[in-house]
Parts: sequence; C-alpha cells; structure tokens
Amino acid sequence: MKKSKPNYKDIATANFLLIMEEVIGTRQCKNRGEFAKSVGEYLPNISIMEKGERAPTLEQCGRACDLYGYNMNWLVMNKGEKKFDPKQSEPITERVSRLEQQILIINRELKKKR
Repeated sequence: MKKSKPNYKDIATANFLLIMEEVIGTRQCKNRGEFAKSVGEYLPNISIMEKGERAPTLEQCGRACDLYGYNMNWLVMNKGEKKFDPKQSEPITERVSRLEQQILIINRELKKKR
C-alpha cells in the first residue's frame, strides 16, 4: 500500500497545535482559550483541529507566527527554522510584509499541487 504524503493542512494543523502547547507551556498564554482568542479562533474549533477535522486558516497561522515568533514556512511546510531569533527581531511592518510574502508563496505552491 502506498503511503500518502501529508498535505499542508495536516502539517499546518500539527504545527499550529504544537505552537499552542509551547505558548501555553511557556506561559505566554494562560490556556487554550486565550491562545485561540489571540489568533482569531474560537475555543471549540481548537478541539475540532485536535480531532483532525479542521485546519487553521493561513491568517491564523500568520497571527500565531507574528505573535509568538515562529516561522510561517516551518508552520505550513516544515521548511526552515522553527523560530526566529529574538535578538534579530525586526519592526512589525517588516514582519507583516514578510508574512504576506510567505502566504503568497505558499498559495502559489498549493495551486501548483492541484
């Protein structure tokens, strides 16, 4: 039997949930509800993600990366470093611009796979 490659939704969901656990573990958020709110999601939908029945949106992935210093390419595609070096932090406008560019690249790659 041929094993199927994980798609971006599987990778993004797993990494998104990993970020949530790390953020709660490091006390950047008190609990799952606070994390969900911080990325623009409802708590019940987090449970649905944990069951594998829903994936975070690219916007939610971008918010998680921006707020907590994770790499969008790592989150969505398992490419690159997991986190950015806080010593090399950049202004928020540059980070948003970079995240927007990463979303465009990811969307292009997803369209190629269809």
